[in-house]
Amino acid sequence: MPKVVVSDASPLIGLAAIGKLWILRSFFSQITIAPGVFEEVILRGRGKPGAEEISQAVKEGWIEVAETNGEELVRALEIELDRGEAETLALAIRCKAVLVLIDERSARRVARGMGLKTTGVIGILLRAKRGKLIPQVKKDLELLRKKVNFFIDEDLQRKILSRAGEI
Repeated sequence: MPKVVVSDASPLIGLAAIGKLWILRSFFSQITIAPGVFEEVILRGRGKPGAEEISQAVKEGWIEVAETNGEELVRALEIELDRGEAETLALAIRCKAVLVLIDERSARRVARGMGLKTTGVIGILLRAKRGKLIPQVKKDLELLRKKVNFFIDEDLQRKILSRAGEI
């Protein structure tokens, strides 16, 4: 059985917007997304930074859309999370995902409570730096802020740059 990686919208949008969606393909042969994520990223995201790159990845087949088959779980998760996050976690449970790519703090907390392993765009960038796929993280964090209004507070930024060996 192949190892499944499920992604929410934010990591895809962030990486695509800064021209780094290719990092995901270098780490994972396949990324699976829920229909709500597809709608958010590609249908409602048309014309926004990164949407075309993600759409192309879906056409190429390395990002695939899969049904959650768990509407009851999705509805229960929507008490705390938005539709895309709820579908992402329901899909991760159904597919027995080895990793969930998700950025929102509350969604990560819920995912971990469900026994799911998570990382987000920052974790992917740090892994890419460690693997020498990118020369630095700082520039990409700045691009995330500019292109998609990605919020990183000062303390977290210092911790990230310290872990990346950039301060």
